[in-house]
Amino acid sequence: MVAVGQSNAANYAATRASGGAGVYALQRGQLFHASDPLPGADGERGSIWTRLGAQLAASQQFDAIVLAVAARGSSFARDWAPGGRTFPLLEATLTDLQRTGLAPDFILWHQGESEGLNATASGADYLAAVQAVQSHCQQMFPNSIFVVAQATLYYDAPRNEQIRLAQRTAGALPRAAVGPDLDQLDGDNRSDGVHFSARGATAAAELWFATLRPLIERRREAQVLPSHP
Repeated sequence: MVAVGQSNAANYAATRASGGAGVYALQRGQLFHASDPLPGADGERGSIWTRLGAQLAASQQFDAIVLAVAARGSSFARDWAPGGRTFPLLEATLTDLQRTGLAPDFILWHQGESEGLNATASGADYLAAVQAVQSHCQQMFPNSIFVVAQATLYYDAPRNEQIRLAQRTAGALPRAAVGPDLDQLDGDNRSDGVHFSARGATAAAELWFATLRPLIERRREAQVLPSHP
């Protein structure tokens, strides 16, 4: 599983967590037991991904969960598209997975607060950037599902509905899915108005898990071969 985005995907949650048994983080071709702060992100605190990994492991549907993170605080969608300033990190993460022989089932996109705080940010530009990211990811991993969260909440700034619409539209593209609406996690779920509190990180992981569960079932059903007489 690959996680891409900005600070709320990048170890900025208030408290650290561990994925527990069977949950691993990938770094430079090596697997480590997943504990915060996760490699591939620039924050030094907690992550929603370790918490999500623990929930996935508890579902007992996988032999192991591998987390590969490419996330930077304050990044924009355009930064992750080919030619953008953080694209080399995404490219290196995907290449690391390829070399290790690990094909991600899901690529989780959690980015949008940087654009969301700007009421005039273009939803069309945002969508074009996300499409470019998705296209590149799926050139390398054509069977992965690109899951797009709705995430724009930034302090008390009015929500940019253009960006939220662009996120939902991106999630409706082929080989994609609409992810959780994380803007609903406000109040005590945020430690500073933007980043998740311990409670918020757990709630965000639960919303991600609820989104992934039917996608996992669908993938599992699609992989079942028909019986032969």
